[in-house]
Amino acid sequence: MILVPVSVFLFLIIVLIKVLCFFLADQKQKRQKNDRNYGQFTDDQTDGDETEAVVGVYFKIMDKV
Repeated sequence: MILVPVSVFLFLIIVLIKVLCFFLADQKQKRQKNDRNYGQFTDDQTDGDETEAVVGVYFKIMDKV
């Protein structure tokens, strides 16, 4: 019976480490993106094109269903 709380505690520690690593990686990615775009204007039109491509793939897959 004592192994159940220990295993739950270990699981929560692993989840906490994964969330922390995800947060740090996300911050690093945002920092690199901001450094790359520093002093430049971003083109919002490319975001729409990427969205259309993703939606198109989704609809192609759903046609089979």
